[in-house]
Amino acid sequence: MRYPKELYMDLKAAVAAITTKEIVQATRENVAQIYNAKKQETGWIGDVEKGLRWCIMHNITDHYDLYINPAYKQGCNDDHLDTALRSIMKELGYV
Repeated sequence: MRYPKELYMDLKAAVAAITTKEIVQATRENVAQIYNAKKQETGWIGDVEKGLRWCIMHNITDHYDLYINPAYKQGCNDDHLDTALRSIMKELGYV
């Protein structure tokens, strides 16, 4: 199962509309600070880049209705969505 192409193109446009390199870098730094604090407190190690991708996703207006729920109804899961987000970040030059 792959993230649906029509949803992918819309998701990519939505990510591009709310991000700049500066916003992505600032968000990356914030996620890293949060994850480092959690690591010191609990030993938990998180994936900063994955956290960054999901922070950006959750900042898209109506992200559940437009990109998550329709994809899940077609058989996708979080891994499919994260792979799509990873590809979008590369295509937009944020990685």
